Amino acid sequence: MQKAAERASERVSERAREEAGERVREEKKGASVVSAKERSVKERLKRTADAIFIPLAFSLLFGMLIVPNFREDIANVLNFVLEPLVAHTSFLFTILILAVLTGIYTSLIQKFTMNFELIEKSRELQKRLREIQREYIAAKKEGDKKRLKKVEREQKRLMSMQMQISSEMFRQQIKPMAYSMLITFPLFFWMWEYANIHSEKVIFPMIGECSLANSFFFLKYWIVWYIICSIVITTIVRKLLGM
Repeated sequence: MQKAAERASERVSERAREEAGERVREEKKGASVVSAKERSVKERLKRTADAIFIPLAFSLLFGMLIVPNFREDIANVLNFVLEPLVAHTSFLFTILILAVLTGIYTSLIQKFTMNFELIEKSRELQKRLREIQREYIAAKKEGDKKRLKKVEREQKRLMSMQMQISSEMFRQQIKPMAYSMLITFPLFFWMWEYANIHSEKVIFPMIGECSLANSFFFLKYWIVWYIICSIVITTIVRKLLGM
């Protein structure tokens, strides 16, 4: 009787474990379904955003090149917001603020749209190609035809992979570039028009007093100032974001 009771208890325990395992599997299955649905929704939202904003960004570019007074009209709209800022600070300080905004914006766009795994894969592939090149040179010097053919086959395979990755990376770079243009182009239109209209003298750091209309080689001084600010701010932001 005692053995029968023990066997019955073992069967009950085994059934309980099986039921518990089944519940865990069902929960995992349900979680994976929810996760798949979330990913699907996110992908649809990304595709919708790309379909709207990428054509809009290139419309800004072509509008500047084709439509008369397009740049001036956009600059006039932004002037309502930015001219009071210049009045309370200065044009150069306003450029610094705009460089901060565009640096943060473009860095965030790159972080969330670029495939960094693909970039890392490209770096590893380039490293392997350099190693193969050294092996090729060594095999050629030694006159090892068998090894030379093997290296050539590997080199062709890696170069084919590199071309595929380069093509994919080019497509990846178009997206952040287009999103960045949506903010950067209108701001640059405004800076260009403001500097053309207001040719007063300002004090540039490390240069001294210059007119906004003056140029440093082939670039206006205010463009040089914007480039310097953008490089510094973008470098700091990218380091903070771990890029």
